[in-house]
Amino acid sequence: MLEPPNYDDLSVPELVILAQEGDEMAFTCLHFKFFGMLKEKCRKFGIPECDHNDLMQKAYIKVFAKIETIQPERFAGYIKTAMLNIIKNYIKDKIRDEGIFGPFYLLGQDDDDNQKSIEDLIGEAPKQAIDITCKEARKMIAFIMEKMPPKYRNVLVLIDWEGYSYKEAADILNMNPKSVGPLLFRARLKFIKLSKKYFPGWYDELF
Repeated sequence: MLEPPNYDDLSVPELVILAQEGDEMAFTCLHFKFFGMLKEKCRKFGIPECDHNDLMQKAYIKVFAKIETIQPERFAGYIKTAMLNIIKNYIKDKIRDEGIFGPFYLLGQDDDDNQKSIEDLIGEAPKQAIDITCKEARKMIAFIMEKMPPKYRNVLVLIDWEGYSYKEAADILNMNPKSVGPLLFRARLKFIKLSKKYFPGWYDELF
């Protein structure tokens, strides 16, 4: 009689082969082996914590449903690609439905900073630039970003905030990669223009 395998000692390809044969424990092991990596992808792309499990579950379902057709040695790359595609679709939906994406929309929501509201900050323009705190600067930047047209705001967040490449940003925004550079240039100019308009005495301190 064959002894059951020691799952802890099995490689990913070996677990995939067992899963392809219907071994439920192999499925469980694969789930836990990639849990940390998939969750880190969600964090890297700025996905809210409350949505992590749903997105990860979609990735698992997508991959495990087709596991019989996956080459065992390519499983890791397959599930990583599946997760990235699910995240990109999530981001596209957020941009379409809300016109925003990325952590910038939280910049003005520091619970421990009740000294000044954004209305307080824009109520007066000091004659000379003065020192401002990091939290105040973040609130001003958040205010400016909310004033930006969505097409400019989104490209700024994706490239300048999140660090996407032009090609990646083009894919998420569903646009020609050659158009990203000019759009980003105009977005940066718009950001500077709005900064000078709403915070004329603070502009040099911000930048």
